[in-house]
Amino acid sequence: MNRRILKATVALLGSVWLVVPARAQLLPAQDVIAEPWEVWYTNVPVSGGVRVGVMTGSGHSNVNPERFYVRLPEGDEGRVCVEISSRDGRYEAELAYDVPGPVSGVKPFTLPTAHRDKLSSYTAGDLSILAFRGASCDEEPQSFLVAAWSQVAVPDTVHIVINSPDPALLVGRGAESLSIACEVSASKVPSKAFNRECRVPVALLAGENALVIQQRTRVGRRVRIVPYQLPLRL
Repeated sequence: MNRRILKATVALLGSVWLVVPARAQLLPAQDVIAEPWEVWYTNVPVSGGVRVGVMTGSGHSNVNPERFYVRLPEGDEGRVCVEISSRDGRYEAELAYDVPGPVSGVKPFTLPTAHRDKLSSYTAGDLSILAFRGASCDEEPQSFLVAAWSQVAVPDTVHIVINSPDPALLVGRGAESLSIACEVSASKVPSKAFNRECRVPVALLAGENALVIQQRTRVGRRVRIVPYQLPLRL
């Protein structure tokens, strides 16, 4: 990438990652919050999904579990679906938020959790957020959005958080073609719900990114590549 393109990319991302004031934070949709939407497991179940989070600011600081942030692309409107998972598999939440009108930039979202004390012991790297849009929250996502536990003015890396016992690659097209290994993420917390991160430099991404997680599963002597689509919007 030449210096002119890099400067343009940084300028663009600096403008789109503006944070909306906290007083404008979004509340969960009433039709969703009326039903049980979060659970704390005493006995940890076997976790399932491969795509677990798309985040910035994944690190060692403890989270404030009452609020998180999602970057809303320009021109988008409608419902945002959110799934939150703890690395050890003890906590799961599924919520939806109705965004009134076209709103862009980093928007604060309220998490009305009954497990604040337990969740505040987790770091951002051990409590993953998966935000997406689709026809409904129960169907295949049409686009994934970037989330965070804290305000990040201009992030330099997007963390694709996955659950895969097998090696995996993130491939596709952003600002340019990319192929990034999804490395095992180190933590003192047992890795039940997720265990790998694909760290993508923001400079390699565009507004629309056609990304795919390629899970390399060995069956006997053969290696089978299982693709998981991850269309990412900034």
